[in-house]
Formats: sequence, C-alpha cells, structure tokens
Amino acid sequence: CMGSEYPCFRLRGEWSGHSGTVNAIACRKDGTLAASAGDDTTVRLWSVPEGKCLAVLKGHTQRVTGVAFGPRGQLASCSKDGTVRLWNPDAPQAEPRTLDLRAGGLLTIEFSPGGERLAVGCGDGTIRLLGSN
Repeated sequence: CMGSEYPCFRLRGEWSGHSGTVNAIACRKDGTLAASAGDDTTVRLWSVPEGKCLAVLKGHTQRVTGVAFGPRGQLASCSKDGTVRLWNPDAPQAEPRTLDLRAGGLLTIEFSPGGERLAVGCGDGTIRLLGSN
C-alpha cells in the first residue's frame, strides 16, 4: 500500500460475542462506538478500539441484517422480521422505537448525511424511505 491513498491495514483485534453470523457493522462518527448485527437476533454495542461489549440490544425476533449510525449518533437496525428499530446508544436500556414496514424481511439500512431520512432495502424488492417530517 506504499505510494497509494490507502492506509496499510493490519489486524488490530478480534471481538466475539454473537452466537452466529455477524451480518453488518457500523461505526459512530466520533469513532468511539461500533454496532454489530447478528443472526442471533441481537445488536451489540462495542467500545472502540478496546472491543469491549457494552450492551446487547434485544427486540428483533429474527436475524438482524443491518445497522447504521446517524450523524448525531442515533442508531437504527433492521431485521428479517420486517421491523426497523431506533435505539439510543447512550441509553441502551431504553425501549427502542419500532417501525413495522410490512415489506418482507429487511436487508440493509442507511441514514442520509443530515440524518433526516432513513433508507431501508426490503425483501419485497422495494427501497423504503423514512423521513422525520
């Protein structure tokens, strides 16, 4: 990677905790927190770079397929159960807001750069755009 625009990446750690496949990961903008989505129906919050599991977020009933941090640190997850859950990673014990999109299993999720919209890739072949206004 010398002479390229890409850093020379090396393995710096290995985190474990999910009891199955990890389907997606996301890092919060400030670089101190990561979230992972697993086949075990959980979202896990991790300290970065230590890799300590800070919380296990439960509520989805099928495998979690996507996680995304918004620009203000908010966290969203999507699942094969057809729901989006909006979590407060600073208060992980709080009940998440749950949205049932009735669109088959959900596969991927992403916030818009300003955080006012959330795009979700759905198993019924659609992309659903959720907005705050």
